[in-house]
Amino acid sequence: MSKPRMNIMIIGDGKVGKTSILKMFDKKKFQQDHIKTIGVDFIKTSYTRDGQEIDVKLWDTAGQDRFKTMTYQFYK
Repeated sequence: MSKPRMNIMIIGDGKVGKTSILKMFDKKKFQQDHIKTIGVDFIKTSYTRDGQEIDVKLWDTAGQDRFKTMTYQFYK
């Protein structure tokens, strides 16, 4: 039996904290400075809940208008 998988996509306007959420989930600490997301970024990790390991892929989409058509393809 394969492990359960979860995909979480963070969408929203630019400069609202999407990348900060991604970094908090990945590094378990707040990183105040980072570069803008261009297109889509993601992290892949796993965690255990109730004794069961779950694979998680957390997607971070760019919030700038010029990337909206590209990021739309990811959550269509």
